[in-house]
Amino acid sequence: MIQQDEPHSGKRQSGLMKKANEIKILCDIEACLIIFGPYSPDPDVWPSQLGARCVILRFRNMSPLEQDMKRVDHESYVRSRFARKNEREGHDEAEEGEPTQ
Repeated sequence: MIQQDEPHSGKRQSGLMKKANEIKILCDIEACLIIFGPYSPDPDVWPSQLGARCVILRFRNMSPLEQDMKRVDHESYVRSRFARKNEREGHDEAEEGEPTQ
């Protein structure tokens, strides 16, 4: 969530929306942003209110198992990154310890 209490928040918000669009295109995924700020009674929504509503409804219509598979929060992302890093380091160490022929 972006808090709009800084003078450059509009620029940051625009940059975030641009990045979301790039990720949407590059990864061929559906995405939306809902940004609440303390100085605006209504949230800013990207790509549109209808577009965000469609993404949210599609997600909610999935089974709980499918939702869990699609859901990524900060904690699970960091855990998966550490796991991948540890796997690579373990794999590299195993290769270094093997005798060469």
